[in-house]
Amino acid sequence: MLDRLNVRYSSRVTNGGWSGAKYLRAEQVPIGLRYERHRICDYVATSMHCTPWSREHPVAFPPVFHGHEVKVSRSDWLAELRDPSKAATFQAHMHYWWLVAAARDIVRDDLPEGWGLLIPHGPRTLRVVVPAALNPDPEPMSHSLQGALLRAVATTEARLAQVDLAARRDVS
Repeated sequence: MLDRLNVRYSSRVTNGGWSGAKYLRAEQVPIGLRYERHRICDYVATSMHCTPWSREHPVAFPPVFHGHEVKVSRSDWLAELRDPSKAATFQAHMHYWWLVAAARDIVRDDLPEGWGLLIPHGPRTLRVVVPAALNPDPEPMSHSLQGALLRAVATTEARLAQVDLAARRDVS
């Protein structure tokens, strides 16, 4: 599922002679550094590019944080619902909060208000079943969470660069 999220947030932006990633991508983001690693957000995508916003983004300006909780089974999802504090720890800092479910039947009529729902579509991508609601004023991140997010971005990008390099070697 993380690979599908990486595909979803892999777009690039070109402006004149400049080209860069539209999103910073971070897998397995802990709530903080050192001893604060007891809570982990499965994936955070941070939009870093100013563009004319669509109707889904009426008041959000970069950086815009998208948090994701990945669930691969109904029992995993029910455990999440029994302890809403886990998601709430991160959700408060995000503009959008998404559940990424491995199958549509994992979530029935129990998606919390404001959560978006993404499910697999095709071999590599995800599609929006329920759009996430905008949190126009997320809580500021602590310095420890900022550091953990930056470390996770660096780790994720290094891993993706290795995957890309291996794929290029296989082609040649």
